[in-house]
Amino acid sequence: MWGDERLHQFVRSVEAVLNLRAGQSRTLFAHRAQLFVGRSDENRNWLLELYDFRSATEHMNDYRLLLERYPEARREHVASLRAYEAQVLACQIYMRLAESEDLRKRFGDDRELEQFWLTREGEQQRQWGYIFDVCAHCAATSLQGPLVG
Repeated sequence: MWGDERLHQFVRSVEAVLNLRAGQSRTLFAHRAQLFVGRSDENRNWLLELYDFRSATEHMNDYRLLLERYPEARREHVASLRAYEAQVLACQIYMRLAESEDLRKRFGDDRELEQFWLTREGEQQRQWGYIFDVCAHCAATSLQGPLVG
């Protein structure tokens, strides 16, 4: 499977737990997914970029156009890194769900899921637990080192 398709599928699997609404899915994706990775402008922008890559593939557009802001020599690395980051994000979320019966109940039923996302962010974070720094993890485990771009 190509990197863009991998990224697409992993981002779609994250979407499944975010209870997104049509017309607001990009913004809600970036906002709600910060529950898992931490709230910051940097994380928001990274999540928006993941969502944009996913959307390009979903709508059969050329995802490489999204890479034009990066130096040409780094574009392939960035694309591969984003696919890896999407995989790590999805895996961390689903591992957490697998480990916690309480979270599986909250995220396994549509009504419960909707209620979860209607609670205050502080309560959501309390229920979810610790955040996982996906970008730091990926930079530390990347064979080519951290992304500088």
